[in-house]
Amino acid sequence: KSIAVIAPRVEGLTEPDVIPDFISSLVSIGMQVEKVEGYITKPSDKTHYLNELQQIINGEIDLIAFTSTAEIEALIGMLGEVEILNKNTIACFGPFTEANAQKLGVRVDFTGQNFHSFEAYVKEIAEFLNKNENEKAR
Repeated sequence: KSIAVIAPRVEGLTEPDVIPDFISSLVSIGMQVEKVEGYITKPSDKTHYLNELQQIINGEIDLIAFTSTAEIEALIGMLGEVEILNKNTIACFGPFTEANAQKLGVRVDFTGQNFHSFEAYVKEIAEFLNKNENEKAR
């Protein structure tokens, strides 16, 4: 059997393990795999986000939510150092994103438990923020 895997071409970032691991798993069960680069993943030009970056630097953001390792690596690159990011509250979509965040030196405060749904991730973030707000009010 043959299969086409539509995946990003990654530029200026480390390719996350998820696609190579997926392809390796398919090959290991005898599939003929063709990787088709359907889009490009690369860091944005930070000059377009100077205000947002300054808010992160100043600790004016309540939570930074990540859904992929590429997002984390790109933001660290824009900020210039992981220590700035670690002064903020960090949420990761699921355990894979959390593990890669930790490999990059990021301190993760919250990890989604239902990482099969963005709707659930949003709900869990809201519960996390409300719980923290209630604890601070005590």
